[in-house]
Amino acid sequence: MLAGGRARPDLGPLFYEPTILTGVTPDMTLYDHETFGPVVSIYSFGDVDEAIERANATAYGLNASVWTRDGAKGRAVAARVHAGTVNVNDAYAAAWGSVDSPMGGMGDSGLGRRHGADGMLKYTEAQTVAHQRVLGFSAPSGFSGSAWASTLTVVLKGMKRLGAHRRSERVTVVSNGCRGVVMTGGLRDGQTLLVHGGGSGIGTHAIQVGRALSAPVAVTAGSQYKLDRCAELGANTLINYRYDDFVKIVTAEYGGADVILDIMGAGYLQRNVQALAENGDLTIIGLQDGAAAELDLGLILFKRASVHVTNLRRRARSGPGSKAEIIAELRQKLWPLIAEGAVAPVVSAEIPVTDVAAAHPLLDSGETVGKVLLTIREP
Repeated sequence: MLAGGRARPDLGPLFYEPTILTGVTPDMTLYDHETFGPVVSIYSFGDVDEAIERANATAYGLNASVWTRDGAKGRAVAARVHAGTVNVNDAYAAAWGSVDSPMGGMGDSGLGRRHGADGMLKYTEAQTVAHQRVLGFSAPSGFSGSAWASTLTVVLKGMKRLGAHRRSERVTVVSNGCRGVVMTGGLRDGQTLLVHGGGSGIGTHAIQVGRALSAPVAVTAGSQYKLDRCAELGANTLINYRYDDFVKIVTAEYGGADVILDIMGAGYLQRNVQALAENGDLTIIGLQDGAAAELDLGLILFKRASVHVTNLRRRARSGPGSKAEIIAELRQKLWPLIAEGAVAPVVSAEIPVTDVAAAHPLLDSGETVGKVLLTIREP
């Protein structure tokens, strides 16, 4: 004992003077246990690595100090010591006074923290509120548990690439666009695709799907800006519907379109049939230009063509023709392209739902390409 060690009954029954000891051996409790008293045991060492090794040879790690004339070296050594707080050239006050930094122990000295954000959080209770809004974890009717798990794995990988708060909107775009082009329209490698409304959310998606299938893609749009953006996405033939005749252009360049994805409806019906190639397919997913029109069955019969009208919203969640069935088809035919980044929905703007009036002019603008999203701030 180099100093101290004397009892101080005048202060209390368990009080002793600060004590410095040498000759402490591994079989003594003081060697590698916490003392919580003014007791220091001194050991010799050959180099810094040995000193660090001996300091860490304990199950405890509440507080430590490194003493040196070289501040940078002291900080480097401190970072290697397994203790919740390590002070350089100070016993304890520096760490205690760093009120924005968490204090606590390592190992058997405990996991809790005080001070800083961690110290505040230990007095709170965390709660998780989960709401399945797109895909359920329970297998829908017609799916085995293993098949649905495999489907979710691929779909969630794709959704991760798409970004957090846009995922629900993007699943809708992907479902409408891909189903119209690939599933209903049956587009295959090398076939010609005509997309009306190429600058829309569904249109920009359909262009990328066509490009991924090595299909020549023709698009219609109402401004040169939108057509230029369509070209950047992979469109080959650009048609301004305000001035150009898409029937003549598609027929002259390709002999007709194998698949047409239409959002206009009645106003384009007859011309779409004229623009189809033999054995072509017209898929209508919107009625922006009317719902009622005459159909030349003779021309459809002559071309052995097909006309499909489809939507997504009024489908059941599970069963034949359901949303779950569509998602399963997407997983097989399209989601790998999304997961690898070959296809990605285009978002033109994000507007808070409280400013919804500002979104309508954007939809009518010739400068908007892709989706305009209304964002809702979570409570």
